[in-house]
Amino acid sequence: TLSPSSAASDVYKRQAIYYTGEIVSTTSNSCLSKYKNFRIKYEGTENTMLIDPKTIRGLELVENNVAKQGLSFWKFMDTTCTKVGQRSLRNNILQPLTDKASIDMRLQTVKELLSQHQLLDDLRVQMKKLQDLDKLFAKLLSVDQAAVKSEHKINYSILLKNSIATTKNLRELLSQVEVESTLLTEARDVFSHECIDQIEQLINKYINCLLYTSDAADDGESV
Repeated sequence: TLSPSSAASDVYKRQAIYYTGEIVSTTSNSCLSKYKNFRIKYEGTENTMLIDPKTIRGLELVENNVAKQGLSFWKFMDTTCTKVGQRSLRNNILQPLTDKASIDMRLQTVKELLSQHQLLDDLRVQMKKLQDLDKLFAKLLSVDQAAVKSEHKINYSILLKNSIATTKNLRELLSQVEVESTLLTEARDVFSHECIDQIEQLINKYINCLLYTSDAADDGESV
């Protein structure tokens, strides 16, 4: 079996605590700096393997030992076209799958995309237009008014609107072909969720209202 033994699980716990300590000690995130005490609870990730820091450095999985900008396994493998995809690749290198069914599911998706070159090219063209959604959502959901001003949030909302338009293009591309792999089918279903159109409608409603109000104020009109 690929499941870790009890002894291996203890090793993983120590490694998880080590990683957390590294993040806390090196981060400049103001959200962490205001806390004096942390309580760490280890929850093992199912069906993945955790690689220890020494092996990561020794194999140069994510960083070259000689030159920071030098070639590593991550950089060699990185042909992603979004920041989210780039981070996902890094995570998968550091925590590779051990479950055969999950691995087969990914291979099935890769095989299908490679057999449909035009679809793959069209998807990549659209995905290059996507914003860094992780960071964008973090900015939009921030409650720290000093970190993110209200006018900046309007700009972030417009960037989100542009990403939604790209998402709808991805939906259209996947709807035009018969997809067989589970992951592509799930992606199409996610892109087709009704909340995407609802968010776009809300952005159009309130951002257009704010822009109108701003223009009217500039013209000296009462609003």
